[in-house]
Amino acid sequence: MRVYLAMIVVLLAAACTSETAESTAPTHTLADTAVLEPEVANNADAFRMTIADVQKISGGRVVVTGKIASGTASVGDTICINAAKVGKQEIVIAGMERLNKVIQSASAGEFVGLLVNGIALNDISAGDELSAAC
Repeated sequence: MRVYLAMIVVLLAAACTSETAESTAPTHTLADTAVLEPEVANNADAFRMTIADVQKISGGRVVVTGKIASGTASVGDTICINAAKVGKQEIVIAGMERLNKVIQSASAGEFVGLLVNGIALNDISAGDELSAAC
């Protein structure tokens, strides 16, 4: 058995000449390889957010929470909700909080709570989408 393995190794070594080794060598270097940057949501994109939770606060007002996927939103903006129960409807951002602090605007990547006017608590649910325009 050892004799056969030795013969196979000798035959394979003879088959690999310096010419074939050179022809199979890579023709590019690591410096020639392009480095791909991961795509990051650009704040200049249109506002988009998926609702993670819906809550009712004092006075019957509605707060939606979620992470902003793209764009920027500010207090006073009119945005669109695409709700499973009522379809597309315009609503207004009346207030905004991040980490229990009142803020005036937020952008992509931030988890926020939005106080919204123009829709009832029963008309929206987790998974509904907010966007810049209807």
